[in-house]
Amino acid sequence: MALIKELFKDKVRIVIILLGALLGFYLAYRHKPIESYSHKIETIKRSTPLRDIRTVQDNVLYLPENQNYVALTKDYLILFDEYYHRGEDIRDNYDITDEDYYKVMIYNPFNTKKIYKKWDVLKILRKDFPEEYVSDVDLDKDISGKSYLIVTTLITNSGGERDRIGRRRVFDFETGKFVTGVAIQGGVDKDDKHTMTYERYYFSKSLNERLDYYGLRIRKRSNAVFLELSDPNSSRIKELNINSNKALMTILNTEVSGELVFFGDDALEQVSHLLAKPDQTDMFSGTKLSASESKDGQEHDIGSFQDYSIWAE
Repeated sequence: MALIKELFKDKVRIVIILLGALLGFYLAYRHKPIESYSHKIETIKRSTPLRDIRTVQDNVLYLPENQNYVALTKDYLILFDEYYHRGEDIRDNYDITDEDYYKVMIYNPFNTKKIYKKWDVLKILRKDFPEEYVSDVDLDKDISGKSYLIVTTLITNSGGERDRIGRRRVFDFETGKFVTGVAIQGGVDKDDKHTMTYERYYFSKSLNERLDYYGLRIRKRSNAVFLELSDPNSSRIKELNINSNKALMTILNTEVSGELVFFGDDALEQVSHLLAKPDQTDMFSGTKLSASESKDGQEHDIGSFQDYSIWAE
């Protein structure tokens, strides 16, 4: 009988030891990180110095390669100056400090001697929406043609994770305030009930392929036409009407990147003529619109900008 009791006690001890070991393994596994990562914080500093922007002729500016930090309208030249910190891993908060900023400086594009307006968008955003920070800033217009800055924001929280959905907030750079209830051509604040409308920034794949031959690309944004330089081939460009414009050819012969920006109501007509051959109506002559680019879902041969305007979606 005593032997049976001893055997029973030994079994109980073994069971207790096994249960303790299993519990220890469980707790260790539960608190083990899914994966390790470093909390490395990087510093972001980007800007476009005013000295890098050149006036080529009355309605044309040259922008350097880092044009992401420049925005333009017919009336405004807007430069961005960013300085902030962020974690390399998406689980880290943006480590925003009092030293961080996202400034916008506004000038007349053809008279840059005096600054028109200057705002720290990050500071204003953090005052109005303390949990948000600036992810990106772009320029757009409302349906009446008034220009605004569109500030894409992300949200920080105490859990160390970032809400990547964020918001698109509308910033009135005339007043220095975030506004709501504005119908923006490229999309609106997600709380706004106005219908979104969109503007095509390029013209057609066919036109792009033709201009690629010359090391050029064209797009339209707001009320300006951007002629992008991608290592321009000056010997081939001599075939085009632009070859007779000495000021523009000086840029094309010396710069391998950046953009020529044309302003004015007739900017597209002007560029269409410059990028055509002497025997062509304009740069659209001989191009095509694919079925996906046309209003009626059919492919079209394009003889001029007038044809393009009729059939382009």
